[in-house]
Amino acid sequence: MVVAVQVINLSPTQVLNGDVPEQVWTGKEVAYKYFRVFGCRAFAHVPKDERSKLDNKSRECIFLSHGDEKFGYKLYDPMQKKIVRSRDVKFIEDQNITSVKYKAVAQDHNDDLVDWNLDDELNEWPRIIIQENVDTDLPGNQQENEIVTQINNDIQLPANNEMKDLIFKMEEEMTSLHKNTTYSLVKRVPCKKVLKNKWVYKLKFEKGKTEPRYKARLVVKGFEQKYGVDYDEIFSPVVKMTSIRVILGVVASLNLELQQLDLKTFFLHGDLEEFIHMEQPEGFVMKGKEGLICRLNKSLYGLKQDPRRWYKKFHTFMIDQGFKKTLVDHCVYCKRFNNQSFIILLFYVDDMLLVVDDVKKINTLKSDLSRAFEMKDLGKAKHSWGCKLKETELEDTYGCHMKNTS
Repeated sequence: MVVAVQVINLSPTQVLNGDVPEQVWTGKEVAYKYFRVFGCRAFAHVPKDERSKLDNKSRECIFLSHGDEKFGYKLYDPMQKKIVRSRDVKFIEDQNITSVKYKAVAQDHNDDLVDWNLDDELNEWPRIIIQENVDTDLPGNQQENEIVTQINNDIQLPANNEMKDLIFKMEEEMTSLHKNTTYSLVKRVPCKKVLKNKWVYKLKFEKGKTEPRYKARLVVKGFEQKYGVDYDEIFSPVVKMTSIRVILGVVASLNLELQQLDLKTFFLHGDLEEFIHMEQPEGFVMKGKEGLICRLNKSLYGLKQDPRRWYKKFHTFMIDQGFKKTLVDHCVYCKRFNNQSFIILLFYVDDMLLVVDDVKKINTLKSDLSRAFEMKDLGKAKHSWGCKLKETELEDTYGCHMKNTS
């Protein structure tokens, strides 16, 4: 851990526009002369008072962490099984030592060994995203429950007419991406990694409907991204359950209005700060421009920084609307008007709860949100974040029933 922290502090970072954190902090030039390869082979000098005339003058060790002129390098002596420090060390950075000798597996146990390649096994199974028909509400969409699974022999691939529906949904997705200017076609840049993408299909089962509907989504293969180059910070907060309970108590005691909103294609609204290149979507390569690639202008599903970019986008919007973020929960926003009326907004990725004492104020906020983002008004809140919300017959009481998701 120490070595990892030292490497980060002494390496240029995109957050500081290519500057080195330690140099910015101390204002001094960074010295790299103490840098060594972690875990490499090292020979530490043994002082005279610790050895006899016939003993070796050095001991073979494993390098653990960097030191300085005062404390020396931190090493591990596998023979004595202890940590040692030394200023006088000879490093062989292209070698490491193995302190454990593994015995060969007995021949009579070979029958229990299986040479199994997980990647090869998975590649034999076509992938599809299907819907499990259960009464479960999850954050992000209360009308459906979606799971990712491997297709098996009991599940049939879409028929010809269903395939037409999938193609139509793919065209619909591409139209949405072009409308949102998600990417631009540019020339391929040498030495710049180009991410791949794939189409993911979903079957959506909605309450009250017998026939499922298909949806296609273009997903970039974010696992190919490199930290510090293609992304940096990825953390994005969500509203705390404690905040939800407190707000529901306020709603019940003050007889306030509680409504719910759902944002569509929310990740596509996040603005990227990194230069990320992607191959053209399969099946939608521009004719005459096959040699070009996509430069992402906005976030796309699958990128590691998607949640954080979306949160920053929404946070900026709320601040521009005059809202203030609470100190105890960064996903709770409040705004007070001159007539002492107020709006409280609870935010969980793409799902929102609005608390207000004046319906006109909430309609104004909905209009502003609709102009900035594609939004679905769910009206009075009934299901949210795994809870079934219901006004009870008792006065000043609001019920929050947790649904079983097992």
